[in-house]
Amino acid sequence: MSSRVWKERSKEVANLFNPPFCCTILTSSIVGFKTGHELGMPFSIAYLIFPLIFHKNTREALPLSSKTSLAAWIEENPNTKFKFFDNLMALKPFVGEAILFGSKLDWLSYDNGFINTTITHNQVTNIAYNKSDGEVRDCILRARVVGKWLSNSGTTETVMELFGVKP
Repeated sequence: MSSRVWKERSKEVANLFNPPFCCTILTSSIVGFKTGHELGMPFSIAYLIFPLIFHKNTREALPLSSKTSLAAWIEENPNTKFKFFDNLMALKPFVGEAILFGSKLDWLSYDNGFINTTITHNQVTNIAYNKSDGEVRDCILRARVVGKWLSNSGTTETVMELFGVKP
């Protein structure tokens, strides 16, 4: 991202969606996802994380367990799909920045359509979780659960279709 565009952001957007925080959220979700898939997280699934985590009402409605059926949860929470695609598109640039930031730190890598991380469950994401509180802490924790949840929810195409998104 060019510095000119960064300077044009409002202070709130720059603070909330800063690359280190977004990378921590994405990394936490990939750590969760990898519990079910050794290859890592499909690139397109990475774009679902931020609309689920950064929208407070959606985050608070998320299941506490990755064993909850995604289809059943969406049926019980129909408002989740309302404007989901719009939110995904609005947050898309921040996903790209998080991936670029993580790549520069060697936290994240991209290979054959999968995003992977060298971070293990007891490293950086746990340190960030333990040093934070409130919504930041909740976002980090929920991201890991969401990653694991999505890894247990079927194929990439099925997951995307359940959210009304075409990959």
